[in-house]
Amino acid sequence: MSGAYLMLFAMIFLGIMGAVNVILFIGNLGMPATPPVSVTPDGCDDVEGKVRAALKATDGKVIINAGEELLSDSEFAVICCNLIADCPRVTLRATKKKQI
Repeated sequence: MSGAYLMLFAMIFLGIMGAVNVILFIGNLGMPATPPVSVTPDGCDDVEGKVRAALKATDGKVIINAGEELLSDSEFAVICCNLIADCPRVTLRATKKKQI
Protein backbone atom coordinates (compact mmCIF):
# COMPACT_ATOMS: atom_id res chain seq x y z
CA MET A 1 0.00 0.00 0.00
CA SER A 2 2.84 2.42 0.77
CA GLY A 3 4.31 1.83 -2.68
CA ALA A 4 1.09 3.05 -4.27
CA TYR A 5 1.16 6.22 -2.16
CA LEU A 6 4.77 6.79 -3.10
CA MET A 7 3.93 6.34 -6.77
CA LEU A 8 0.96 8.72 -6.45
CA PHE A 9 3.15 11.35 -4.77
CA ALA A 10 5.81 10.96 -7.48
CA MET A 11 3.25 11.38 -10.26
CA ILE A 12 1.77 14.50 -8.64
CA PHE A 13 5.25 15.95 -8.10
CA LEU A 14 6.30 15.30 -11.71
CA GLY A 15 3.04 16.79 -12.98
CA ILE A 16 3.58 19.98 -10.99
CA MET A 17 7.19 20.27 -12.15
CA GLY A 18 6.13 19.75 -15.77
CA ALA A 19 3.49 22.48 -15.46
CA VAL A 20 6.06 24.87 -13.98
CA ASN A 21 8.46 24.18 -16.87
CA VAL A 22 5.73 24.82 -19.44
CA ILE A 23 4.82 28.12 -17.78
CA LEU A 24 8.47 29.23 -17.68
CA PHE A 25 8.99 28.25 -21.31
CA ILE A 26 5.92 30.16 -22.48
CA GLY A 27 7.05 33.18 -20.45
CA ASN A 28 10.44 33.17 -22.20
CA LEU A 29 8.90 33.14 -25.67
CA GLY A 30 7.92 36.79 -25.44
CA MET A 31 11.29 38.02 -24.21
CA PRO A 32 13.08 40.23 -26.74
CA ALA A 33 16.52 39.22 -27.94
CA THR A 34 19.52 41.12 -26.63
CA PRO A 35 20.48 43.87 -29.08
CA PRO A 36 23.93 43.69 -30.67
CA VAL A 37 26.78 45.79 -29.32
CA SER A 38 28.90 47.73 -31.81
CA VAL A 39 32.62 48.19 -31.22
CA THR A 40 34.68 50.70 -33.20
CA PRO A 41 38.40 50.06 -32.67
CA ASP A 42 41.05 52.69 -33.26
CA GLY A 43 43.62 50.19 -34.44
CA CYS A 44 45.19 46.80 -33.91
CA ASP A 45 46.15 47.51 -30.33
CA ASP A 46 42.70 47.91 -28.81
CA VAL A 47 40.43 45.74 -30.96
CA GLU A 48 40.82 42.57 -28.90
CA GLY A 49 40.36 44.35 -25.58
CA LYS A 50 37.24 46.17 -26.75
CA VAL A 51 35.70 43.00 -28.18
CA ARG A 52 36.45 40.92 -25.06
CA ALA A 53 34.99 43.65 -22.83
CA ALA A 54 31.86 43.81 -24.99
CA LEU A 55 31.49 40.02 -24.88
CA LYS A 56 31.60 40.11 -21.09
CA ALA A 57 29.08 42.96 -20.95
CA THR A 58 26.36 41.40 -23.12
CA ASP A 59 24.83 38.08 -24.10
CA GLY A 60 24.11 39.26 -27.65
CA LYS A 61 26.25 39.69 -30.71
CA VAL A 62 29.28 41.96 -30.90
CA ILE A 63 29.81 43.79 -34.18
CA ILE A 64 33.27 45.15 -35.05
CA ASN A 65 32.87 48.32 -37.14
CA ALA A 66 36.07 48.70 -39.13
CA GLY A 67 36.89 51.18 -41.86
CA GLU A 68 38.57 50.34 -45.13
CA GLU A 69 41.94 51.59 -43.89
CA LEU A 70 41.84 49.18 -40.94
CA LEU A 71 40.74 46.24 -43.08
CA SER A 72 43.68 46.80 -45.42
CA ASP A 73 46.05 46.25 -42.47
CA SER A 74 46.95 42.54 -42.46
CA GLU A 75 47.63 42.40 -38.71
CA PHE A 76 44.16 43.83 -37.97
CA ALA A 77 42.57 41.33 -40.35
CA VAL A 78 44.34 38.41 -38.66
CA ILE A 79 43.26 39.59 -35.19
CA CYS A 80 39.65 39.97 -36.34
CA CYS A 81 39.65 36.54 -38.02
CA ASN A 82 40.96 34.97 -34.81
CA LEU A 83 38.29 36.72 -32.74
CA ILE A 84 35.54 35.61 -35.12
CA ALA A 85 36.84 32.03 -35.13
CA ASP A 86 37.12 32.07 -31.34
CA CYS A 87 33.57 33.25 -30.67
CA PRO A 88 30.59 32.84 -33.02
CA ARG A 89 28.89 35.91 -31.53
CA VAL A 90 31.50 38.24 -33.08
CA THR A 91 30.92 39.62 -36.58
CA LEU A 92 32.83 42.13 -38.71
CA ARG A 93 31.19 45.01 -40.56
CA ALA A 94 33.14 47.06 -43.08
CA THR A 95 32.25 50.74 -43.07
CA LYS A 96 33.05 53.16 -45.85
CA LYS A 97 34.41 56.64 -45.37
CA LYS A 98 31.93 59.42 -45.89
CA GLN A 99 33.03 61.84 -48.55
CA ILE A 100 32.42 65.48 -47.78
